[in-house]
Amino acid sequence: MNNMQKNKRMKSALFKFQLEGDGLHRSIASAIPSASIMLIEGRDGSGKSVLSQRLSYGFLINGYTVTYISTELTTKEFLDQMKALNYPVIDFMLDEKLLFIPVFPTIGRIKSRKDFLTRFMRAQDLFTRDIIVVDSFSSLIYEELKPENVLSVLSFLKKVVSRNKLVILTLDPDVMEKECLHHFRSTTDIYFHLEQTVDEGLQVNRILIKRFLKAEGQIGNIVGFRVIPGAGVVVDITAVS
Repeated sequence: MNNMQKNKRMKSALFKFQLEGDGLHRSIASAIPSASIMLIEGRDGSGKSVLSQRLSYGFLINGYTVTYISTELTTKEFLDQMKALNYPVIDFMLDEKLLFIPVFPTIGRIKSRKDFLTRFMRAQDLFTRDIIVVDSFSSLIYEELKPENVLSVLSFLKKVVSRNKLVILTLDPDVMEKECLHHFRSTTDIYFHLEQTVDEGLQVNRILIKRFLKAEGQIGNIVGFRVIPGAGVVVDITAVS
């Protein structure tokens, strides 16, 4: 294969995430394009973490490598939660296909840190795997990210994904400055807005697909889903009405 063919293959790479018995890939897209920054935005409880975990497990099952950074879970909590969702990942961790990084250790998780963004951008080892997930990015950087440096952060992320990577960021709009949030919404390649409502006493989760560049096939506008213990994310077609 010559260099031109290699470059063409890199540009057209797609990360598949389908699971048996799970129709998520048919509702969202058959795969996520590489060289993309994906934004999953939603308020607390809207399902950002569980959707990120579902996507990560799907990527692992389909043969890709993942770095997962969590600002909320310890390693044990992450493993327990993934097992409860029927997304067992311990073998992937042992095989070094999955690198899980808890930002807050078991002790001292309430200790304030103001250098997370700087440390994140300098930690080259975080970006060696195919997919990098930061849940939640807004919690990681809210003290450092300002309108004056937001474009340099986005430029850094663009450089990361240009190496045939996929970066998935979850954001809570309530903890980011409006100007910074606007830049992320308008610059990222894939933008999902998650919302949670109650309909006739039932909790309803929806993914509003605001942007999906380089997608293959037809993309819907709204995807409803539920989270079922032992089954994980289940697409709910009744939640889109």
